[in-house]
Amino acid sequence: MSIVSIGQIKDDDQMFGNKRELNPNAKNFGQLTADTTISYHFIIKATKEPIYIDYVYIPEGLSVTIIKEIITSESKHAGFIVTIFTSLLEFGSFSKDIILRTYTVDKNSGDKLIKETKYTIKGIVNAK
Repeated sequence: MSIVSIGQIKDDDQMFGNKRELNPNAKNFGQLTADTTISYHFIIKATKEPIYIDYVYIPEGLSVTIIKEIITSESKHAGFIVTIFTSLLEFGSFSKDIILRTYTVDKNSGDKLIKETKYTIKGIVNAK
């Protein structure tokens, strides 16, 4: 005799046992106190062809440090670092989107292959 059971997983906690970031392009900092500065390193995965960082949209209250403008397969720590200055944000929940435009060059045609990626920073700024 065989018994088959089908269950429905409602959230990450049921599946993995704790909360995890499922989107590598998002970072939730949770509760932050006022006058805090905190940073996070987003990694850009290298490909066979060099990736060129062309443009970055940075919303207010954040800064972005580009580690390397040209990312190659030999690049270590490729990507960028986002720094949050809570003193520049209003109290309460926040969600900020950073837009990063990169491109590669097609070997055959020489055309730029442009890609825009959204990185989301979230959190809650509390008073001291």
